[in-house]
Amino acid sequence: PWDLAAIKIGQYHYFNLGDAAGMLRLALQARAGGAASPYLDGMLAFGFEQCHRLDLAEQSARAALAQKPDEPWAHHALAHVFETQGRIAEGIEFLESHAASWATLNSFMHTHNWWHLCLLYIDRERFEQVQAIYPQHIWGVWKEYSQDQIGAVSLLARLELAGVNLEPALWQELGDYLSVRINDVVQPFLSLQYLYGLARAERPEAETLLANIAVYARQAPTPSHAAWADVTLPASYALLAHASGQYAAAARG
Repeated sequence: PWDLAAIKIGQYHYFNLGDAAGMLRLALQARAGGAASPYLDGMLAFGFEQCHRLDLAEQSARAALAQKPDEPWAHHALAHVFETQGRIAEGIEFLESHAASWATLNSFMHTHNWWHLCLLYIDRERFEQVQAIYPQHIWGVWKEYSQDQIGAVSLLARLELAGVNLEPALWQELGDYLSVRINDVVQPFLSLQYLYGLARAERPEAETLLANIAVYARQAPTPSHAAWADVTLPASYALLAHASGQYAAAARG
């Protein structure tokens, strides 16, 4: 139970399988086995949050922070809680107060916690702040990394959905980095966002990725076949339509 790296990796795989209960069960078993650490409390917090046990998620996150105020996964779990419960002002104040501690983290934790702060800013229509943060803390850390790429795609998409007119160059630069993802059909969550980014950048590689998604949807193994065939493929057509302004077609999927 003290192998926190193994627990973290296990939670990662449960998360990618969509097994929120498994994420929580793994952390609870470690706690029952005697493990104690602010990092484990952070993992417990996210497991509770993914199971929508928001009060317990907040309790676990704050237990982590009582031991280690700069524990970033606890910050992340609380960001989810604040957003879900509509505690926007409180969430902004909390994340702003800890943002300086993210500077030395790996690119995912750095960019993703800033991404959550940006979501709260969007809720308050503080779009200029989001646009100021984007080049340094969302897209400027490790442009070749998958998680940083989808963070950038999803944040630009949210700004546009909120009515912000973005410079086409923002999407075009993303497209330059996403163009190598045409054969990446490892995770629907990733592939769909690569696809939307390529389409908004008006890159022909979007059609290639769509074709590869369609092929994989037909041959995906049983555990993930429904996710690819019944969700990812129709969502791919919808996202391509949305990216080109064909909103009625997007709604039809």
